[in-house]
Amino acid sequence: MDSYVTQDKPMLKTIWQMVKLGVVECGMLAEAGWRWWITEIRGILPADWVGHGELIVELAGQEIIFFREMRGRRDFVPNLAARGAVNLRINADSVLRRTLTLPVSARFKLHKILENDLDRQSPLDPRKVLFCYRILSVDHAASRLAVSLVLVRRDVVEAILARLQGFDLYVKSIIVDDTTSRQRDRFVAPKTVAPQRTRRLNLPLLLMIVTIGLLAGDVFLRLAREQLLIEQLNAKSAQLELSAAHVDELRGEVESSRERAGLLAAERRKATMGVILADITDLLPDGTWLSNLSYDGRQIEMQGYSSNASSLIPAFDTSKLFSGAAFGGAMTQGPQPNLQQFDLSLSLAGARQ
Repeated sequence: MDSYVTQDKPMLKTIWQMVKLGVVECGMLAEAGWRWWITEIRGILPADWVGHGELIVELAGQEIIFFREMRGRRDFVPNLAARGAVNLRINADSVLRRTLTLPVSARFKLHKILENDLDRQSPLDPRKVLFCYRILSVDHAASRLAVSLVLVRRDVVEAILARLQGFDLYVKSIIVDDTTSRQRDRFVAPKTVAPQRTRRLNLPLLLMIVTIGLLAGDVFLRLAREQLLIEQLNAKSAQLELSAAHVDELRGEVESSRERAGLLAAERRKATMGVILADITDLLPDGTWLSNLSYDGRQIEMQGYSSNASSLIPAFDTSKLFSGAAFGGAMTQGPQPNLQQFDLSLSLAGARQ
């Protein structure tokens, strides 16, 4: 298929892009359908079949609380009665959330891409954090993915796990609730925590395995039908090219004009942003690290860490390109004693003299 896409055939490029978007959305739909199906099955099965619910542990100050969640109900469990596999729930304030925009093709190797990008998303050593991710949405027009990246410090999790060593249980996952979207993110527990017992295969797990097999077969058949449809469309496209050469020529001219216009607009934006980035790079003092920078055409927002944050505003006041530099709030302590976290905003004063 790639050999066709590389040719100058706008229709085939559009079809190929639609197929990639369809595969991504099919995966998201299958995941949502799977969660709904499991919830419905658990709701109709007798309580003795589905067990007593998911065992969850939380820390409230110095107190360790165990409870089970099932069918929207929470039942507290005495500490002495807590046994088996458990999910550790941590406070949402303990994690760092980032929303990233990536090409749709990144979906097929998303975990590796995010793993390699951890050093840019956090000031901490990538080996000292745990992360998970969730696809938020798909932008068809721009062929982009909105991805939620969630990070938590490994030492924070390991300190909590150390407090649980005296119980007859093992932590299989770490969960954190997203209060904004009402979704739940799960981290894989560190490998240092080994399971102490093996659970017996039960009916829900068997149903899960069967459902995964059925879903995999359904996805394979759908992809096969999509491939057949693409081949049929390729044949029809070749016939249309022979019978409507003039239409294709006009279409190609229109597409070329659009591409040229898009390239010119992109170059203008790139030139403006390049000047801004160059000036910001020159003005930032040593020992300053940016974690986020955004520009909406009028206002520039910067967040990051600096060992000399108080010198940022005087530095930008000397520039002829920027004006109105101001902190968005009080500076806070960074992850290291000599770093301050800042939130700085400024505007463009005009063209460089």
